[in-house]
Amino acid sequence: MTALVGLTPAQVAFLALADHCMACPVCWPADLRPASERDRCETAEQLARAHSRLLWREGP
Repeated sequence: MTALVGLTPAQVAFLALADHCMACPVCWPADLRPASERDRCETAEQLARAHSRLLWREGP
Protein backbone atom coordinates (compact mmCIF):
# COMPACT_ATOMS: atom_id res chain seq x y z
CA MET A 1 0.00 0.00 0.00
CA THR A 2 1.34 3.40 -0.94
CA ALA A 3 1.35 6.07 1.72
CA LEU A 4 -0.83 9.01 0.77
CA VAL A 5 0.58 11.26 3.47
CA GLY A 6 1.24 14.76 2.24
CA LEU A 7 -0.95 14.55 -0.86
CA THR A 8 -3.77 16.98 -1.42
CA PRO A 9 -7.32 15.64 -1.81
CA ALA A 10 -7.15 16.44 -5.54
CA GLN A 11 -3.97 14.39 -5.89
CA VAL A 12 -5.57 11.47 -4.08
CA ALA A 13 -8.61 11.74 -6.38
CA PHE A 14 -6.34 11.71 -9.44
CA LEU A 15 -4.59 8.58 -8.18
CA ALA A 16 -7.97 6.90 -7.62
CA LEU A 17 -8.97 7.76 -11.19
CA ALA A 18 -5.69 6.45 -12.61
CA ASP A 19 -5.90 3.27 -10.54
CA HIS A 20 -9.46 2.63 -11.73
CA CYS A 21 -8.66 3.26 -15.39
CA MET A 22 -5.66 0.90 -15.39
CA ALA A 23 -7.84 -2.00 -14.18
CA CYS A 24 -11.12 -1.22 -15.96
CA PRO A 25 -11.70 -3.02 -19.28
CA VAL A 26 -13.89 -0.15 -20.48
CA CYS A 27 -11.28 2.52 -19.71
CA TRP A 28 -8.29 0.51 -20.94
CA PRO A 29 -9.49 -1.26 -24.10
CA ALA A 30 -7.28 -3.57 -26.10
CA ASP A 31 -8.23 -1.82 -29.33
CA LEU A 32 -6.93 1.54 -30.47
CA ARG A 33 -10.24 3.24 -31.20
CA PRO A 34 -10.42 6.98 -30.49
CA ALA A 35 -11.91 7.88 -27.11
CA SER A 36 -15.00 9.29 -28.85
CA GLU A 37 -15.83 5.81 -30.18
CA ARG A 38 -15.29 3.85 -26.95
CA ASP A 39 -17.91 2.91 -24.41
CA ARG A 40 -18.34 5.37 -21.55
CA CYS A 41 -17.36 4.37 -18.03
CA GLU A 42 -19.63 5.98 -15.43
CA THR A 43 -17.17 5.27 -12.60
CA ALA A 44 -14.32 7.01 -14.43
CA GLU A 45 -16.56 9.97 -15.22
CA GLN A 46 -17.55 10.31 -11.56
CA LEU A 47 -13.93 10.08 -10.42
CA ALA A 48 -12.88 12.67 -13.02
CA ARG A 49 -15.62 15.07 -11.87
CA ALA A 50 -14.55 14.61 -8.23
CA HIS A 51 -10.93 15.33 -9.17
CA SER A 52 -11.95 18.43 -11.12
CA ARG A 53 -14.06 19.78 -8.24
CA LEU A 54 -11.27 19.22 -5.71
CA LEU A 55 -8.68 20.75 -8.01
CA TRP A 56 -10.86 23.84 -8.47
CA ARG A 57 -11.37 24.18 -4.69
CA GLU A 58 -7.65 23.91 -3.96
CA GLY A 59 -6.76 26.58 -6.48
CA PRO A 60 -3.27 27.25 -7.84
